[in-house]
Amino acid sequence: MIAAMARRLCFILHAWFAACGLASGSFECPCINNSSEGFAQLREKLPEFNVSNDYGLDGCKAYDVGHRNLGCARNALSFCSKSWCYVDVKLCRQNDEKCKDEGDKPGSRASPHCRSRPHVRSNPLSDVTGTEVFYSYETCGNINSYSDDDLFKVHAGNVVAGAVLAWPPWVVHEQGIDEKQSEFRGPEYNFFQHVLNLFDPDISLNVTLSGYTNQSVAITNDTSGGYSACVYDVAVGNYDVCIADLWITPERRLLTTFLPPLREDTFYLVVKRKPSQVHFWTRLHSPFKPFSFGAWASVAGFLFGFGILMWLTKENVRGKSTRLGSLFRKNRSITAQNLEMTGAAFQALCRIEFETLHSFLSGAPQNYGTRLFRMAFSFFILVTLVSYTASLASMLVIVPPDTGEYQNIDEAIDRHARICVPDIVKPAFEGIYPGANFVEGQFNKLHHMLERGECTAMVVTQDIFDQIQGGFLGETDTANETGNEAGSGNISGQETKGNAYCDLFRVGDVLYTLPVSFPISQRFVYILSWAVTYAQEGGWFEKEIAQHADIFPERLCDFQSTRKEGTGMVADDVLGCFFISLMFVGFGIVIMLVISREAAMGTISKARSLAWNRSNRSLDRE
Repeated sequence: MIAAMARRLCFILHAWFAACGLASGSFECPCINNSSEGFAQLREKLPEFNVSNDYGLDGCKAYDVGHRNLGCARNALSFCSKSWCYVDVKLCRQNDEKCKDEGDKPGSRASPHCRSRPHVRSNPLSDVTGTEVFYSYETCGNINSYSDDDLFKVHAGNVVAGAVLAWPPWVVHEQGIDEKQSEFRGPEYNFFQHVLNLFDPDISLNVTLSGYTNQSVAITNDTSGGYSACVYDVAVGNYDVCIADLWITPERRLLTTFLPPLREDTFYLVVKRKPSQVHFWTRLHSPFKPFSFGAWASVAGFLFGFGILMWLTKENVRGKSTRLGSLFRKNRSITAQNLEMTGAAFQALCRIEFETLHSFLSGAPQNYGTRLFRMAFSFFILVTLVSYTASLASMLVIVPPDTGEYQNIDEAIDRHARICVPDIVKPAFEGIYPGANFVEGQFNKLHHMLERGECTAMVVTQDIFDQIQGGFLGETDTANETGNEAGSGNISGQETKGNAYCDLFRVGDVLYTLPVSFPISQRFVYILSWAVTYAQEGGWFEKEIAQHADIFPERLCDFQSTRKEGTGMVADDVLGCFFISLMFVGFGIVIMLVISREAAMGTISKARSLAWNRSNRSLDRE
């Protein structure tokens, strides 16, 4: 306990001295001092390299400032003004056993043996002194750009042994008469070539057309068309890089390191399309869609209330009582004595509303108050009509919605659907959706499995779905047993466009996302990771996509009943309005027939009454 507290106190004191500018390196990787092993030999040999005998030995300092022999006469290089020192390698190296003996865990800051700082071996000094000599910028709080500059010089002009697997449109193989005349291109391939050109001289790419070795296929039991085998080849050193449209999966991460992701593949659920129609009720409802139910109720309420107001104003102008009850009693057409049921009362009230609004709009205003009322009413009608007509046309045009067997993956799982999924990502999907019934298959063959009824839905990337819809993955690729997504990967694969699967439909949200990049050997991982990141920040990859737009699949399946400019609406779009108008006409005809019948019945009744009266008078005379 006391020892641990002492170590922590030493760490705090060291940090305090560092803040005061008296730093001798970090606690876990201190600078070399006169008590360190090899200090005397190093001080003796340093002048042989045209530097002073305290060069790098006096704690954290910018030893290279103004040093001509190191190219820092004008301090133009990035490392010239950075502080560094030679470090005590025995204390700088992490020692897990000593860390645990002191009761701590690797990575903690309680003991210098539990952590370390980056340090680089100085080969010339190690050779002449006979001891291990290391230096570190990081122990002094700086990034080691001296080794970075040296790294550029070491790798520039080198050769990268690369394997290429074609997957149009990202990597396309254009076959020539023989192997020497065969060429590769595509956004991912050309982007990597430009990355290699960042170095001076350029790093050369030596391409192997086979893409993978048979031994790696056998060891990995690869069923993905050689992609996992190609990753394995990079891991064991057969190649330095595998240029392919590769998903970065956890299993592949364990094999080797990948360059920073170039893009991301998104996975969706795809099902067969079901025919859909627009129901008559939908057409009938469309003319009312510009306004909500509340808006229509507000409009009706305003008209009703305004009609009552105009009626009261009209009666008041005539000098009659303004009490609504007295007005109802005075108007014999709506007295309770003449009305036999509530419907007749409502009919009479609607007639008053209609007659009042009609006379208000058509008649001349009687005073300034009436004119203001008319202005308010006109403003309301104007705004309401403009708002309604502004969105009516778009509401009338109804496109049948795309529907499938399932609307999302949750519904498919609930209905115990068999879902085809790429074998390489099946473990991931089983972890995300544990209740699903997944059927594995090659990712470029899943649509054939769906057609054969082996599953009722499938999980594919947007990239593969676009190629299916573009006809790149038609029936011709079923005969290809290599597993390559586009047959041989030749650009001539575009000739299969006639085999587009237009009955497939993407449903739901994004299910899963995987980054895409190239596996890279440890020899080039550091410098090429920087180069790829630098090129991506410059927008180079997006430029390559734009320059290769001609090889991306075009969508051949048009499911939306979209209208071209100038074609206008069709008859079905106005079917709802037409039917509503016919309903009003029908109601009007019915009312006219009822009124005519009542009038006829009244005439007949009157005639009978007259005949009865005449017969009674004749009898009286007799």
